[in-house]
Amino acid sequence: MNNANAGKIPPLSIIINNVDTLSWVVGCLNALKAQDLFEDLQVVVVENASTDGSADVLAADFPWVDVVLLDTRVGFGEANNAGARVCTGRWLLLLNPDTVVHEGSLRELLETLDHHPDCQVAGGLIHDGEGEGERSTGSFPTFTSLALDTGLRWLSPLHTLLGLQSLRHWVGYDRARPVGWVTGAYLWIRRDLFEAIGGFDENIFMYCDDIDLCYRARQAGYPAYYHPVGAITHYRNKAPVTRSRKAMQRESQHYFAGKHYRSPKYWLTRLTFWALS
Repeated sequence: MNNANAGKIPPLSIIINNVDTLSWVVGCLNALKAQDLFEDLQVVVVENASTDGSADVLAADFPWVDVVLLDTRVGFGEANNAGARVCTGRWLLLLNPDTVVHEGSLRELLETLDHHPDCQVAGGLIHDGEGEGERSTGSFPTFTSLALDTGLRWLSPLHTLLGLQSLRHWVGYDRARPVGWVTGAYLWIRRDLFEAIGGFDENIFMYCDDIDLCYRARQAGYPAYYHPVGAITHYRNKAPVTRSRKAMQRESQHYFAGKHYRSPKYWLTRLTFWALS
């Protein structure tokens, strides 16, 4: 938060997990500084044991950023938990470093949320680097949602009918609606709720951590919502899924199923993870 407002409780604290993404995080921070809401923001960068000189650049060029230095690299959830511990805002925004927030977007979504006090977890409109919409919300992983997510890749005429039941939603990004989960690349959550449910599960290094957080928020009585406002551009969401990434995804998915489901739903979901991996 701007030093002139030191001591003031900001409406929004933004947490960015930086792992050797210096060029991306610089662009992300410059976009945040251009926001009309900038004077009321707290921006926290978790410097997650980067080796690209990020810490020095942040200290020299971004004195308005609160930097949390980690000596050992940790997972996405653990890094965001570390950032949340120094946050003071009413809302937390988990934001990927490979994003650019469009002008006025933070105020637009914050005002939308203020008009919906029942909404405690939310996501907004995301474009990829080519200007296309990102599938940034979804249903919780089950046999049905997983099978639909795969099958609908080749059955586009059925997107309208079944696209809101798949693991990642194929449709619905033009209207506000409740969803199972919103992506951790652009996830808004009330700080008191985040603290009440214990933040991220640090047993998950990467993948499914956002789904798990939203699942526990729903268990606490606060389902996630998607709002088609507050647009950002997310540049890296089309990165290829390597074999090691697939293995990590599968491990996290199995952990999620074991944590939240009971037989036979647990075994059916696990079998589907295995069959589709």
